[in-house]
Amino acid sequence: MQNNKITIFGASGAAGKLGVDYALSQGYLVTAFVRNKSKLNRQHPNLKIIEAPLCDVGAVEDAVDGALAVISFLGPQGKIKNSLLSEGVKAIVKAMEKKHTKRLIALGTRNIRASEDGVDLRFTIMVSLLKLLARKTYQEVINMGSHIMVSSLDWTIIRVPWLNDKPLSGRIRLGYYGDKQNMTLSRADLAKCFIDQINDKKFLHKLPALSNY
Repeated sequence: MQNNKITIFGASGAAGKLGVDYALSQGYLVTAFVRNKSKLNRQHPNLKIIEAPLCDVGAVEDAVDGALAVISFLGPQGKIKNSLLSEGVKAIVKAMEKKHTKRLIALGTRNIRASEDGVDLRFTIMVSLLKLLARKTYQEVINMGSHIMVSSLDWTIIRVPWLNDKPLSGRIRLGYYGDKQNMTLSRADLAKCFIDQINDKKFLHKLPALSNY
């Protein structure tokens, strides 16, 4: 029988909830990892919820064990002052390596550079301001990406711009900065794209940028 089990971290966030909904609509068996299950507010016969902090190594290992893929919607929400996110991503990576779960699709931002990127002054200015005004947030995103990129996983880091709550449009551009990337993206389009990447190997070990157009 084909494995259709996936694990979603950050499942109780705005994008995470949409990812859970879309994955369930596509027939996946979803394990949602959350700190507070009341924030997810979802019930479905194909949905399993694990309520635990990311520092709970055993819970993280149980969540990823036997999964076809792991989706991480974890990302900074406003200015952050600690390393909980990057340490959480590190824990996920180590758990996946231990359990031989290979496919990881994770969220990133323009802070993480890709060799394929061209020049885009809008995003350069945005990143420069973040580096100046919120150095810890800037560095935390880079650290999250670094833990993934040095791993043995089949990873894809999808870098996203400003997010909004507009409905699913299907009008997305998945490429690299400097190639007509826009400054905004709906969470609905983000969620669908992340789930659709599970069986798409075009961006394996790559850092594509995603936006609406």
